[in-house]
Amino acid sequence: MRQFVCNKEGERSGKHLNRTDRKREAKATTQTKCNARLRIHLDYKSRKWIVGSFEPSHNHELTPASMVHLLPAYRGLSVADKARVDSLHHYGVRTCHIMGLIMG
Repeated sequence: MRQFVCNKEGERSGKHLNRTDRKREAKATTQTKCNARLRIHLDYKSRKWIVGSFEPSHNHELTPASMVHLLPAYRGLSVADKARVDSLHHYGVRTCHIMGLIMG
């Protein structure tokens, strides 16, 4: 079985919210106990994925399309981008400038 959940699923542990020995401010809470999920399993006889359950409703606003690339699941580099990064590094271009070119 596989389960796909919303990136705002769950909640931060209370022990992290109430710490008194903090050196800096706590980050804003982004988890909202969202129940949106998709559960699937593989039927070995037919070799097809079967939907076990689907909960489409979110309890929060969805991330705008212009910001989706900032989510951890979408932050990867393609093979072509990696090759471009390597060649630019070879010529002495700094990483911050390379990322500015790629994300530009």
